[in-house]
Amino acid sequence: MDGEDPLPFADASFDLVIDRHESFRPEEVYRILKPGGRFITQQVGGKNDNDLSRRLIPGFQPQYPQYTLAHNRLLLERVGFTVEDGREVFSPIRFFDTGALVYFAKILPWEFPGFTVEDCWEQLCRIEKQRQRDGWIQGTEHRFLLRAIKK
Repeated sequence: MDGEDPLPFADASFDLVIDRHESFRPEEVYRILKPGGRFITQQVGGKNDNDLSRRLIPGFQPQYPQYTLAHNRLLLERVGFTVEDGREVFSPIRFFDTGALVYFAKILPWEFPGFTVEDCWEQLCRIEKQRQRDGWIQGTEHRFLLRAIKK
């Protein structure tokens, strides 16, 4: 399932739905929850690693800039949820080795689209100089959590 298909459950089947890092359709989650049921989701935000991607990939454009706490809160409220709690955090991530950053970029192609060592060689050389000077390369992780109730 990719979050686009209807969930294969009857209406009002669950007291609780927990989602971590998966796409979801608010109307489907609302449909399968019983009245008073709760939805908890923790998501990777649309600004995740954008600072690193901009440094590595010429012309980088974020794919999901609207994927934030505020946007998802609005989507949940539109279908009838009452949001009880919402939290968003931007945390540093540090790489003490440029090779580790290369590995990270290769395993996350949705955050580093088109990344190859060959195509990003000049940027990697600049990043390595900074790492040698500062001891690390720093980026920013973006996460948010929402807790909502179906009234």
